[in-house]
Amino acid sequence: MKIERAVMGDVDEIVRILDEATLKLLDEGNHQWEYPWYKKEIEKELEYQYVCRQQKRIIAVFSIKPLGLNYFDIEPGEKDYYLYRVMTAPEYQGKNLRKEIISFVKKICKRDKITIYLDCNAGDEKLKRFYKREGFYELGEFYGKDYRICAYCFHWKDTPFKNHIKNVTKKRKSEIRILRRVAFVVLAVALLFNIRSVIHLFDHRIQLTPSIMIEENTYWEDSEKALVSISKTLNSVGKVKKIVSKGQWPSHPLEAGGLPKSMLGEKVYQSTDKITVYVYDRKQLKYRAFVREFNVINNNFSNGLYDKLLIKCAPKGTVPLDKIPKDYSFEQAKKDKLAIMYLTDPQVKTENTEYMEAFMNDAQKKGKAYVRVTQMLDAVTGEGVNAGLQHNYYLDLFYYEKNYYIFVSREPNTLNSRFNYLVKTEIPYNETNTYNSYILCQDNKDTTYQALMGRQDGSTLVVFIDMQEKKASD
Repeated sequence: MKIERAVMGDVDEIVRILDEATLKLLDEGNHQWEYPWYKKEIEKELEYQYVCRQQKRIIAVFSIKPLGLNYFDIEPGEKDYYLYRVMTAPEYQGKNLRKEIISFVKKICKRDKITIYLDCNAGDEKLKRFYKREGFYELGEFYGKDYRICAYCFHWKDTPFKNHIKNVTKKRKSEIRILRRVAFVVLAVALLFNIRSVIHLFDHRIQLTPSIMIEENTYWEDSEKALVSISKTLNSVGKVKKIVSKGQWPSHPLEAGGLPKSMLGEKVYQSTDKITVYVYDRKQLKYRAFVREFNVINNNFSNGLYDKLLIKCAPKGTVPLDKIPKDYSFEQAKKDKLAIMYLTDPQVKTENTEYMEAFMNDAQKKGKAYVRVTQMLDAVTGEGVNAGLQHNYYLDLFYYEKNYYIFVSREPNTLNSRFNYLVKTEIPYNETNTYNSYILCQDNKDTTYQALMGRQDGSTLVVFIDMQEKKASD
């Protein structure tokens, strides 16, 4: 079948098709068209007329014209067109000619980037189903000149699937509205009874390794040391008092983080060497093991905690610990304002002590602070190839939200901790000299050098030692 624009010589055949098709509709009780058709009427709109030919014989006709005034409340635009008078010779009806015509019309629509509108008798359910099946969007039912019509449209950006979905949702608007209300009620109930689970879906806070505080020390979970049963020789040190919110570092004895609420109130057992503690998890049916900090990988460097502190406290552009070049020089360290501590036999020497002091001052006045310390313990002295210093490692020290955090470059996912205080205390060296020691600690009950250095439980850490000459009056 060939579809093309009509010419003047086609008018008689067009009228014949329209008359025969109209009479058939009238016999079926469909009064959409009036009989008979007149040549002058067709000639007047010949520029809009299309014909379908089969072996030079016209077997179907249709017209496409600018939309203009209409019965379906559409304000016509220059890209809006109306498909009408789609008629097929009775002997060719039921042979999918209308489907081919509609397919042709949709191609025109896409090619010329226009919107096609059409209508049919609202009582013709078969035809209505056809237009929806072919991907037209149903605008609704309207009052025509003498009968009720159902209008459809197809925009050049539309697809049959898209319009099918729009038709279904429009037809079932009331059901969808009810479903939305039901879904809202269900969600509200879920929020009331399981709000923590809902929050979890949108929670992007830093995931700390599960941990528990015993006395002043943090114990991090070591899953490889979990036990089904424990020895009776282990000491009970109390019960889990509180489980802090996700991403929070426990800060008081017998507080835990990263554990399920079901473990609240479970007994905590500690090994005789105080290195490992165990807490029973009734869901997993085993004792979960926790190892004292600086002895277990807790991933606090790689899980985002370090990056967060770097953004919050350090100057913009600070190079992270793991990105410090291997050939980083002593002179560059001085330029970069690092607090430098190095060993030259037989004493400790320092550079840039003022940056440690500035850190303590910022912590007190600004509520956040940062300093990088380099400790070069393997100092090499001498001449020639032996001259110079061997860099050992770096420490990044932060003060944020009333806590001190430290990360050590050698293994920052293991060598990191949180402390409550940073104290400065004197260490006597000889009759004329003394050391000022900057020491991180978990409590400041006794900050004398003897008390701080006498602790062997990991609750203190020397960060920096500065040699000072005693005054004559001392």
